[in-house]
Amino acid sequence: MIYVILIIGLFLDQITKYITLTKLKGVDSVVIIKDWLEFTYVENTGVAFGSFSGYKYFFIFISLVAFLAILFYINKNKEKISKIEQVLYALIACGALGNCIDRIRFSFVVDFIHTRFGGLYDFPVFNFADIYICVACFLLIVISFSKKEN
Repeated sequence: MIYVILIIGLFLDQITKYITLTKLKGVDSVVIIKDWLEFTYVENTGVAFGSFSGYKYFFIFISLVAFLAILFYINKNKEKISKIEQVLYALIACGALGNCIDRIRFSFVVDFIHTRFGGLYDFPVFNFADIYICVACFLLIVISFSKKEN
């Protein structure tokens, strides 16, 4: 099941980035919901909203180590962690690998999802790999707190 999630998640991440490269590069943003959601082509040479730009090889190394370490952890602890935790760890690994592939292929990460929260806050542009990592980390934190209460 973990490898199916990795394959499907990685496919979704990479196909949306391919579409972004072929349809959005060099054009204005495509508004989906005015003041809420648009697709905008961005080349992110850093991490976490463009911070730490210029450390391509370091982030490739860290991403690959994280990917392999997470897979090792899941396989070693299959009996100790729940299925949902395994899925969440797989999503983090998938996100790390998806952005790593971009860094290797293009020397930047393709970002394209741009949210504006009704014009109140202009959130940095992101992609599916970023969603996998952020949502999975958040849910793992929630799960860890609920385990401590039991």
